Amino acid sequence: MIRRKKVSSLILITAFLFISGCVSLPRLRDVPSFSINNKNYYSLISLCDELEVDFDFDVQAQKVILEDDESSITLGVDYDWIIINEEEKRIKNPPIVSEGVVLVTYATMRIIADTFLKKKAPKGKKVKLYRKIKRIVIDPGHGGKDPGAIGTYGLMEKNVNLTIAKSLYGKLKSFGYEVLLTRKSDRFLSLAQRANIANRFNADLFISVHANANHSKQMNGFEIYYCSDTLEESIRSIVAEENGIMVNRRDYIEVADRGNKRIENKLNSIGIAEGICQQVSATNGLNVIGVKGAPFYVLRFTTMPAILIEAGFLSNLEEEKLLADNNYCCLLAEKIALGVKSFKNRSLVRR
Repeated sequence: MIRRKKVSSLILITAFLFISGCVSLPRLRDVPSFSINNKNYYSLISLCDELEVDFDFDVQAQKVILEDDESSITLGVDYDWIIINEEEKRIKNPPIVSEGVVLVTYATMRIIADTFLKKKAPKGKKVKLYRKIKRIVIDPGHGGKDPGAIGTYGLMEKNVNLTIAKSLYGKLKSFGYEVLLTRKSDRFLSLAQRANIANRFNADLFISVHANANHSKQMNGFEIYYCSDTLEESIRSIVAEENGIMVNRRDYIEVADRGNKRIENKLNSIGIAEGICQQVSATNGLNVIGVKGAPFYVLRFTTMPAILIEAGFLSNLEEEKLLADNNYCCLLAEKIALGVKSFKNRSLVRR
């Protein structure tokens, strides 16, 4: 049996990651994600560290018990029931074990977070796990002296980003949101400036719009990133490209360690991103890669739920043609707006 108290979490995570061959150790504030059979899974033990609850994995029985002073959850590997304080609840996708690490889907992670965050609120007060979206900042990536990726036919990413962002601005305004663009024309903004604009606007959601590129011209598809300190080798070049024009340390924004706020923002970001992907997947002929985590600067230094959209690959000839078409960009913007609108808003109240 594996028994872990909060004080030993760092040691056990290190051991797990060493066994699984991971290159780098994620910080405790991060919940690493893994793509298995085209489905996103999240490290259960890392989630427990975020929630500050005990993790107990009986390897022989393949049973996991999570508990603190007030609540307990029992899960079984490959078992589609979860027991919350002695009450059973069916889950769609059971937990799995991959290379020694217990993984759960976003939906199960949300149930666990609901349970343990609920009791942390003072009696009668709400914990906003799913915040109401009213104010949105849209950030067209690159601009001015920074063209971003450039396609085979010369299409510049900065122009694609602005086209999609302007259309998205109009769609979201029509839905009643208060919306702000970080740039409305072809001008350069530093990464710090972009994050600062969102923070000063007191936005409820930050959307950074980009187009992708890859050394393989066959690579194609639409994907969305949320903030994660874990950097997979497959996306290292993308992060380097988007974070490439860095700022001086004095320009960095001081972001406080906000405890549960980090978890709320991450879960909100994932939920919004998945809603957008569902809308975009209905677009004929468009490959949706899915939702991933990465340490993009503008996601790390904004203080609200934040996502970075990669609308397609300019290095792919067919997608470059699509992204050069204003009608296609408007269609994509409409799907993104519908995904944002579909996000379910709710809050938790301690009884």
